[in-house]
Amino acid sequence: MSIDIRAEMPAETFLVEQTVPVRVTIENRTDSPVSVPDPLLNDLTPEYIITGPDNKQTTVTHALTHLKVASVHDPEAPPVTERMDLPPKGSWSELIPLDPMVTLSRPGTYHLQVAYTVNGQRVVTSQMRFQIIPANVSAFAVMPQGPYSREARLSTAWAHAGGDQIAVVEAVRLGRLWGRDAGGKLYSTVAYRGSGSELRQIGVPAMYSDRGMDFTNWVVWVQGGKVRAQRTEAGEARGTPELAYSSADTGLWLIDSLAMDAQHNLRIFLVEVTAGKASLLRVDVARGSPSSVRVAYRVPLPSLPVAAQAIHFRENSRDQSLIFCLTTGNESSLLAIPDGPSPAVISLNRFNRQLLPGHALSVYRGDDGLTYASVAVNSGSGTSISVATVAAKGTGERVGDVATRDISLGENSSLLAWGFLADTRDGPQLLWRNQQGRLLYCSATVLPVFLVPAFRAAPPPALLIGDSSAFVAGVRETGAFGIERISRDNVRLTSQH
Repeated sequence: MSIDIRAEMPAETFLVEQTVPVRVTIENRTDSPVSVPDPLLNDLTPEYIITGPDNKQTTVTHALTHLKVASVHDPEAPPVTERMDLPPKGSWSELIPLDPMVTLSRPGTYHLQVAYTVNGQRVVTSQMRFQIIPANVSAFAVMPQGPYSREARLSTAWAHAGGDQIAVVEAVRLGRLWGRDAGGKLYSTVAYRGSGSELRQIGVPAMYSDRGMDFTNWVVWVQGGKVRAQRTEAGEARGTPELAYSSADTGLWLIDSLAMDAQHNLRIFLVEVTAGKASLLRVDVARGSPSSVRVAYRVPLPSLPVAAQAIHFRENSRDQSLIFCLTTGNESSLLAIPDGPSPAVISLNRFNRQLLPGHALSVYRGDDGLTYASVAVNSGSGTSISVATVAAKGTGERVGDVATRDISLGENSSLLAWGFLADTRDGPQLLWRNQQGRLLYCSATVLPVFLVPAFRAAPPPALLIGDSSAFVAGVRETGAFGIERISRDNVRLTSQH
């Protein structure tokens, strides 16, 4: 045959939820150009023949790829049979992800062969063996990426701990729903492998404006008093991790969220606690070879924060950030720190009620150009929580009065053991766990409902708000990271893997 096909896998083991790729190479062995089926656009060939741990054999092609969703591909249409030309003695080679075509979530041993048909002749590669091993996720981060931070794509990262070995995995999902039915997982690859203690803090940056199809990114983590940053391109590590900051104390807190500008320079916001005193830091990592790192500023905070969140936006043709801190003392205080050369701490409001245990602070950008910071507190009614919202300008200056809304829990608020507040332009929503350990979801318009899938209590799950659905991201009981969509029509949970 004038065409040769080879296939090889970049590794022998993969974590659950990690992309499983195979490199396919097609070579023209003749001295003349040859027309062959396009391996990426042809629905009929190549065929990927996969035998799972249960010895069941499955054959799939790109006709099943996640990029061909119903909105852009008619399932009744005839198969696509695109072709391409290979030059004399030329070749084509590409790393092909398998998991968009077939679910590979069950741990165990798999076998793979690739078949390619040209002009009626079918050639099959030798069999390859790989393993899927269980993940043990110790930390995760999720960052909606879009003009309103709630559509287009979702960047995620999670840390796996196995003995004294760690792995940092970066993933990107496309589509307004962030799920398989609307774009699905584009890639999920290991960006760093190392050793040492488990990672408990990890982050991925937001951009000041819509990042479009820009897949350059950073993954940042804290381990043993050190903050490290790894630059990636489409999930592949570029260079070695940068030591962004080091502290003799282990009281370092990575603020959600980091920021990246259009030139891929990184800004890391941290809270450092030393001798009982807290400070806000911004660390800049300028992209380069090697990257340059500097502490841009250090701002003392009046008391220890229990929550902090940053939001990033474009205003007056400038990249801007606002950092909000929720502190405790004799009473709770909401502070705003506008990012800049000489940032000041601005007090926005004080609260004399008990804060929601867990994630009590939520920040979003309104259509009116203002930033809204919401804090969940005990309402005093016994069966609901109150959400107090403060509006602020880009300078951190408060605008108007505090608005308060209640969310009914359907049972005594004393049974609430942990909660996660997510406030948006559509109103506040709450993910919470009761004293019996069951996970619930409710909002100002949806009564509390129990969620069926089980997520581990630590690290705590997160509530994400999309254009038409709410999502829960967290660590499943199996130890793997996962995202679940809450249907607002019938309030049930549907798996999105």
